[in-house]
Amino acid sequence: MTFAPESVPRARDLLVHIVPGAFRWSAATRAALAFGIPAAILTVAGHAELAVAVTLGSFSVMFGEGRPYRVRGVIVALAGIGFISAALVGAAVGHSGAPSIVDVVVLTAVACTATFVVDAIRFGPPGSFFFVMICGVAMLLARHGISIGQIVACAVIGSASSVLVSMAGAMRDATRPETTVTNAAVKAVEVFVTRGEAETLTDRHNVATALMAARTALRDARALDSGLLAQLDAAQRQWAVSIARIADGDVDNGAVDWERASLGFRLRRALYLDSHATVTTLRLMVGCLISGSVAVVAGLGRPDWAIYATVLILNQGLDRVRGVVRSLHRLVGTLGGVLFFAALHQLAPTGLALIGVLLVLQFVVELFVARNYGIAVFFITPLALLIGDSAHPHGSITTLVGERVVETIVGVAVATVCFWVTFPRAHRRILLWTDRRVLESARECDVRQLGELHFEIAGSMRAGIDAMFNEREWTIAQWPRHAAIDDLGFRVLALGTVAPALMAELRAEAERLRA
Repeated sequence: MTFAPESVPRARDLLVHIVPGAFRWSAATRAALAFGIPAAILTVAGHAELAVAVTLGSFSVMFGEGRPYRVRGVIVALAGIGFISAALVGAAVGHSGAPSIVDVVVLTAVACTATFVVDAIRFGPPGSFFFVMICGVAMLLARHGISIGQIVACAVIGSASSVLVSMAGAMRDATRPETTVTNAAVKAVEVFVTRGEAETLTDRHNVATALMAARTALRDARALDSGLLAQLDAAQRQWAVSIARIADGDVDNGAVDWERASLGFRLRRALYLDSHATVTTLRLMVGCLISGSVAVVAGLGRPDWAIYATVLILNQGLDRVRGVVRSLHRLVGTLGGVLFFAALHQLAPTGLALIGVLLVLQFVVELFVARNYGIAVFFITPLALLIGDSAHPHGSITTLVGERVVETIVGVAVATVCFWVTFPRAHRRILLWTDRRVLESARECDVRQLGELHFEIAGSMRAGIDAMFNEREWTIAQWPRHAAIDDLGFRVLALGTVAPALMAELRAEAERLRA
């Protein structure tokens, strides 16, 4: 089967695009409550000056969304440990009296570490940005008199609150996450089968990812003997028959299983110069060091804001087109956000009123961050400014707003230039490297390694789309081979557990493509 090159949207369409889907009301509510509850308790108890610092740990609640409750608390706790560590580093630097250039180096190091790990394991949203922001906020709080112990304690409180809030839904329906993701996978297969010859590589990838997510959720929930598993097995056999164009009688009726690639495998695989994680991290390092240094040399008050802008644009390793769209979203959202902050500043909310404003802002940010980044930035900006302003409330609002705008412009400009100047043809190397990884995995894998094959295919698919955005003519020339490799990978993935007797021919095809 021949697959046409994927079509990609135009930049102007991406600027105003709202990602379809239902608003995540429950996720937004958890994000707000994880901060609001402990912050309100601290305020009522007479520690209003520490209440805002709870945000240093409360953002960890976002990392467990959609995961089965049996593992969700652990994931949120691990994210919380990362945030506490970032807060500790920031507080130590803030109390050290070191010059601003040290802030730049430390924030860059935190950004690179978090970005590499998040990209390598493909952890997904919210990404590495919050680790950097937490480190920077801790620096600011420390410089305005809050001790290291108090900062870390507030981060711990916020993280503990996140764990409790993230698990609260289990009291109502403990099986909802795995049920939801399994039903979504079954529905995806049903829609895919109806497409027939009209299917695309992206359609295959979306279904494979949905099946893998559902199987992982059932394994995490230890629901491998449930009715959900039987539905998922049937859907996976149906998908295999549709992709491989084989008869139902060729499919085994035994257990179907995919086991996701281990964290160790994901991290080892990223330790190559041509991996997406390495290229993204190196580009981010260059951008952060330049934008932060420019802010320091220019005498701006908060070089961390220039770094935040750079991290927000570069940390996901976007292609040039989507990267420029992200830059415009960041710039326009920030300009609107600082005006919103100025209006809120005139109201001078304090105590519980301030907590209420921050709670609402965090709620709205979580609603929009996955739908339209520009809208989310409009609310992220006053959220971050109010947190910083609470630590130093007597600063000039004009100076504060002016410096934030200039620092954001610096960060956005440097990040945008980085797309063309740092590793300008990295998308070529990444695509060719990920395609080779798919071939090697398809040629060598057995049933136990199908999760690793899926991981490689996902990397190749992402590389193909990135290359199409970056350099369409070159990518179109490469597309027949790229599509043939991913097609083969999907057929191996589909047949690996439901028709292993048919695998020998596919492995031979992989060897021919590799040669």
